[in-house]
Amino acid sequence: MYSIDYRPSDRIAIEPIEFDDTVEAVKAVRTMPFIDPSRIGLMGGSHGAQVLSRVVSRVDTKGAILCAPAALDLIEVKKAFERGERLVPILKKLVADMEEKYGAKAEDIEKDPHQFHFLSNVKSHNRAQVLDTMGDAGFLFFSSAFTHLQAKSR
Repeated sequence: MYSIDYRPSDRIAIEPIEFDDTVEAVKAVRTMPFIDPSRIGLMGGSHGAQVLSRVVSRVDTKGAILCAPAALDLIEVKKAFERGERLVPILKKLVADMEEKYGAKAEDIEKDPHQFHFLSNVKSHNRAQVLDTMGDAGFLFFSSAFTHLQAKSR
């Protein structure tokens, strides 16, 4: 029903306007005469899954499916780089952008997230069941996951 139109940007980021737009889209869908507002589910892949990871704490839904969410927890991503794990190089830039935004290293943010007004996508308060699929199989999982979500909403 809804898709985010990517907005041109000089930097790679997920902007709050994307969460806000998605919340408004859910509200609009609830008003449609052919929609049962108590049976709405959300599903997104990659960037869309990352956006939904923030939206599920802001709207009431039956559930959400996050397929291969992009950069879901940048603090954990930094730890993975430090362990020598091979990850997509752009994630280093996203970690650096996060540290610049909050004026602190990821390690310090993790120790006291409230001091930095930091809310992790992973640790936010979700209002619905969330199924998170990772890796290449995440996208192959889309259709079966959607069928599962439909069945659970009945």
